[in-house]
Amino acid sequence: MINKTKKEKVENILLNEEKETKKLADRYRVPYIDLSSYSFNRELIQAFPVDFIYRSNFIPLEENENIVKIAIADPS
Repeated sequence: MINKTKKEKVENILLNEEKETKKLADRYRVPYIDLSSYSFNRELIQAFPVDFIYRSNFIPLEENENIVKIAIADPS
């Protein structure tokens, strides 16, 4: 019974976090992408220096005609 309660609490926290993240995406007029099921392009990621990605707090998602689509933690 206790494990189920803890699991429910964690699920509620994650759902609330996702809801707040979607609100922020709307506020900054950027799309919300659920990265938990995203298939990352390893070659594209490796094209960037790791320290640059870490410092800039982003991850490249895809590239089309010299335009790189990225995911960022804070769009502000």
